[in-house]
Amino acid sequence: WIPSVLKLFHEIGNENSNRLWLHHFTSQPITPDVESVIREDFIKAKYMSQSWYKRTGLEDDIEGLDRALCQNVATEDVQLTLQCIVAGANTNVRLPDAAPDENSPVRIARKAGQEIQLELLIQNGADPTGESMSPWRRFAQMSSLRAPKSPKRPRSPIASPRSSRKNRLAKMSGFLNKTGSNQTGWKRRWCILDETGLRYFKSEHESIEAGHVDADKMTAVQPSTEECIVRDSKFPFVIKTSFGRPYLFSADSKEDMDRWMTTVQQVIDSTAGGEKEFDKAGLLLKRGVVNSSWKERWFTLSLRNKELKYHKMEAEESGIVNLRKVSDVKTPEETSRRRTATLVGRQTKVTDAQVSFQIVTPERTYYLRAQTPEDAEVWCSLLKEAAGTGAQLSDQRLSSSGIPVIVEKCVTFVEAHGTTVEGIYRHSGTKSSVERLVQAFEQDASSVVLDLSVNAIHDATSCLKAFLRRLPDPLLSAALLPSFIDAARIDDHDMKLFQLQALISQLPAVNWETLKYLMIHLSRIADKSDENKMTVQNLSVIFGPTLMTTESLEVKARSKSNDPP
Repeated sequence: WIPSVLKLFHEIGNENSNRLWLHHFTSQPITPDVESVIREDFIKAKYMSQSWYKRTGLEDDIEGLDRALCQNVATEDVQLTLQCIVAGANTNVRLPDAAPDENSPVRIARKAGQEIQLELLIQNGADPTGESMSPWRRFAQMSSLRAPKSPKRPRSPIASPRSSRKNRLAKMSGFLNKTGSNQTGWKRRWCILDETGLRYFKSEHESIEAGHVDADKMTAVQPSTEECIVRDSKFPFVIKTSFGRPYLFSADSKEDMDRWMTTVQQVIDSTAGGEKEFDKAGLLLKRGVVNSSWKERWFTLSLRNKELKYHKMEAEESGIVNLRKVSDVKTPEETSRRRTATLVGRQTKVTDAQVSFQIVTPERTYYLRAQTPEDAEVWCSLLKEAAGTGAQLSDQRLSSSGIPVIVEKCVTFVEAHGTTVEGIYRHSGTKSSVERLVQAFEQDASSVVLDLSVNAIHDATSCLKAFLRRLPDPLLSAALLPSFIDAARIDDHDMKLFQLQALISQLPAVNWETLKYLMIHLSRIADKSDENKMTVQNLSVIFGPTLMTTESLEVKARSKSNDPP
């Protein structure tokens, strides 16, 4: 009880504290002689569920909340600082553009001479030096499972925890073992998981919660491999929260742990924004090269983002496989290894060939092993679906350079055989040959090999132009088209370049990389205009419309022009 702590308690006090925690409370307050069950429910609703808490109005704006905290710690309003912290402000937020002595809440409070504010920050997880981030926020930013800026789901300011959960449909229920943060022992608990969070009870028939983890406080779920936890439990996993407390559970089997973790992750992602963030999640064994040892990792696969993410929390190892760059997914039947191995957590023996599969990218090959042959089949099916191509540029299979494979292969072919061909890109290829080539790229771009003995130069150039014209959204983006046109009308050369650079910087990453790659290629073509007769002006006539509009947009424009006034 150092002086600054005593001052902090005196400043906040019960009366000021209740103004914050009971701001929306309209019922009669409980009395000292109230039944213990009612008192317990009241305390949980007040502090754990924050049912009557005074909102800041910034709960859905994490950056705004952090800024408000930094501004307030320089003042004497401790109540507002506490309000920001309870709402989720990061006490270790860094301000990259600020001076070194004002780039964190701690340093701002210290410079302003606000001793009580400084103590309040430290009591709520701030590093006294102001140099590091709190462990939960660092994990949230590094985690492949949830971004730290996901909006929080709003909660009714007057709903009690029982009424808000009363008629929820349980996503999963069953027995788990639980231990506290001090890890003094495991206790059997009946657990119910739904969209509001995870509740646990002393028995299946108990009506009073022993505790709960709110869904909008969960940041990630991971298997726990800490030696002291694994030694005393069966299949442990940890649920991380935004307020820094980990919740440790253990299941009775590997399959049971996988089901619980997968369902918890679904709850986390649905709370984060309402959209399903992944299509499959689970434990897989992974190794870097053929002779290295297998390591267990937690994987999530998103068809929408075309990403496979894996994570091992304790080693702070995480990774992302960009499935747009996958050239092949080798299924268990396609792998050559056939030796027998016993999988962790299973009594039956299966062969490597039944559960092992590979993801091949230009940079490396990922060797993976599932729990069962059925699970391996599901993973491979989804991976192949994600690695497939779609109509949008963002759906294309990408090369190691981050551009569509069809663009790179056509350009490479032209630069190897056609930079001096007269009328390159002006002349068209044979229609049937071009269509066959386009279809081959659509089916499996990675397997297409352009050969001068089979493919004519003009077939390749027409294939590239056809691909760009058929994009649903042009390379330069339909949304930016009016701005590009306006920029082209600017008379001042330097101002025109400045405006064009600003517009190009707004393009999505794959559009930007593809445009850059294509412009470098066309510059090389123009450099040999004495031989190929394709000057910058000639190339611009051909590629200007191709880059700025598409067949679908042209059809819409013609249809609109034919509509009666």
